[in-house]
Amino acid sequence: MSEVNTPNLPAPELSENTPWMPGATLEYCPACKRVFLVPASKGQQSCPLCYQAQLVPQPSYARQEAPEILIPAQLKTVDLQQTLASFIEWVPFKLPDLTVENLLNRAQMIWWPLWLVDADLQGEWAGTMGFDYQVRTAKESFGNGDWQSKTALRTQTRYEPRKGTLNRHYDNIRVPALRAHHKRLEQIGNYQQESALPYRTGVLGDNSVQMPEIEPQELLEVAQTRLHAAAEQEIMQANAAQHRQNVKFSGDYLNLNWTQLLMPIVSTWYKDENGKTYPIVLNGQSGKVHGKRMASVKQASRWTLGLMAIPVLLLLAALVISLVAPASIPQNLVCGGVVIFFIALLALIPILRAHHWNNRENNIEDFR
Repeated sequence: MSEVNTPNLPAPELSENTPWMPGATLEYCPACKRVFLVPASKGQQSCPLCYQAQLVPQPSYARQEAPEILIPAQLKTVDLQQTLASFIEWVPFKLPDLTVENLLNRAQMIWWPLWLVDADLQGEWAGTMGFDYQVRTAKESFGNGDWQSKTALRTQTRYEPRKGTLNRHYDNIRVPALRAHHKRLEQIGNYQQESALPYRTGVLGDNSVQMPEIEPQELLEVAQTRLHAAAEQEIMQANAAQHRQNVKFSGDYLNLNWTQLLMPIVSTWYKDENGKTYPIVLNGQSGKVHGKRMASVKQASRWTLGLMAIPVLLLLAALVISLVAPASIPQNLVCGGVVIFFIALLALIPILRAHHWNNRENNIEDFR
């Protein structure tokens, strides 16, 4: 669809204060560059998504209007505990800090945004509609000394040019508010939008809200595409068509109104033995987890060193036997050398296993 005129968007009402979260402040993460609306009760804290830096106040203006709807969190504590336990269950040589208890104690909820746009579309459309119909065919075959006929139905599509006018209002067309919106959904999964509820005061609890990274002025073309798709579906239904081709629209967008939908995520973290922090993030509705589960290289090294003591002891034993029975030195050296070599190889398994595991985990993308 094309040739659409969009009137200039009215400037949103901005304020240093957000009436729907009194006392909250805008804070910025120097590491991941995200901005959060942080409740006054939170105080100074690390970034709730990357945990790589302390949030710092960012004097700025935010929209005064509250979110329109939100998807409620559905993860209970027992569900979160079971999910985290399954997530870290098979980690070899677990880090001392990587425990279900620690992860649960540090868990917090964050809300992240999706734009909702309402608009009126008024104008004319033209395109090609496709209509399915069935054709009966017959296939002749010779068998058992006689000709036999077998009938079958085949679906075909007939395309016809159509045109008309459009005067429709569309509510809550969803448009990404974050640049990594689709990547985030790949990492933690989609949400069931049908469970969304109207926003009401206090429903967010004592939790931070990630702020949009893209303002509506940058999203007009994306919004047009989404509105076009909704209009094309209605045009198909009105024409009782099953397919469409080259549908074009010429007209106006009127009364554009932008609000927000908020979705829940749960984040937590752990540290490795060098003090590096690793976040773990869950979909607050489905519980799908994303994060790196690092193994302890130090623990694996201790296992390897402990196992290496066995071939060393065997080597000492072979030397003692050789001193007691010099005549058997060649035979002892050969047999002992083979045994010591294979035990030494087995002793390397823990450290190799830990490095292989961590290399694989490091290939997992950071949460977006």
